[in-house]
Formats: sequence, structure tokens, C-alpha cells
Amino acid sequence: IGESPQKAIDDGVDVNEAQAEWLEPVGSLFNQEKFAHTYNLERKQRYECHTDNAAQLAAVADDARPKVLWGYFSDYSSGFDAPASPNYYVTYAEHCQADLLIPEEGKEGSIDSWGYKYMTDEEWLEFGRDADVWIYPSDNFNKLLSQKNEYLQQFKAVQNEQVYDYQMSGGEGWFEKRLAEYDIVLLDMCQVVGRNLETFPP
Repeated sequence: IGESPQKAIDDGVDVNEAQAEWLEPVGSLFNQEKFAHTYNLERKQRYECHTDNAAQLAAVADDARPKVLWGYFSDYSSGFDAPASPNYYVTYAEHCQADLLIPEEGKEGSIDSWGYKYMTDEEWLEFGRDADVWIYPSDNFNKLLSQKNEYLQQFKAVQNEQVYDYQMSGGEGWFEKRLAEYDIVLLDMCQVVGRNLETFPP
């Protein structure tokens, strides 16, 4: 239930809207088809409204499109987990008129851990040092800061205190809620990059 990012792109539909489709068939199991359909329709309308607002704000902004770094340090693999495209967070950045950094093919990282690529400190610095915002999808940033403070201070986002994680809603809450409240996640992303009405100009 719900489409993968690649299938959504192949079908020409929005990744985040497609992944939320699971609500309606699940709602039918509890005789809540109407509620689920209305809920999804309202989310879709808000999602499109936030997208339109970001585009209008970007059109009158005098700054360049914000660059967003998405990734975290894996204690297990001793490297930085770089973003991949297509994915839901790439779509969020696009809707907010921001550019999410994606490594070039073959430069995903030189650390091979159980079939996944991770970047060394040097590779991650080269990749993300100039990003305006760093979204850190894990719970160990403070630990990393205490261990690699001098290293992290080389990142523009760290220098400007523009590093964000999802811990406000708890360790698992954000990952669970984003599938049902994708419009709110989009609003959060746009606020972080200065592309919503409450934070313009940032």
C-alpha cells in the first residue's frame, strides 16, 4: 500500500502524496472510507498550498535557492550516510524551492558497510560544507558534536546554527507521522529554509 519513490516518479505522481494513499484502504477496513478520503483530500490541499506559497516567496526573494544537507553519522558504520534520489526528502526540498545535495554517481562514499555506502569525514566535508541548512535524521548529533566539534565547525550550517533533527516528537514519532501528515512535514521543511509565510524573510 502506497508507492515507492521510484514507482511514484515513473507514474508521474508526487512521492509524498502517493505514499499517503495507504490511509484510504486502511480506513475501509474500519468502515471509515469517507473520513479517510476527506482527510487525504484536506492534506493534499494544504500540501499544494504550502508549495504555491514557497514558489511565490522564492519569486520575490533576493537570495539564491537554499542548499540543504541531509544525512547523519552512523556509529555502527563509522561514516556519514548520504542522501539518495529519488526519495521523499528530495521532493520536499523541491516543493520548498531548495536544492537538496545529492552525491554524484560513484561518489556516494568509500566506506562499504553491509552493501551500503558511507562517507568518510573528509568526503562528507567536501560534499556538504557549504550547505545553508543541515537536516540530521538521527538522534546522535549532540554526541557527534562532543566528539568532532572542531571538525563540524567547518560546516556553514553548523557555524550559522542551522542544524535540525526530528527529536522534538521523540525517537520514532516523526517517521511514523510523516506518512500521515506529509503536509506538516512540508511546512516544517519550508520554514527551515525560509520559504513559508511565517519565516519570510528568514
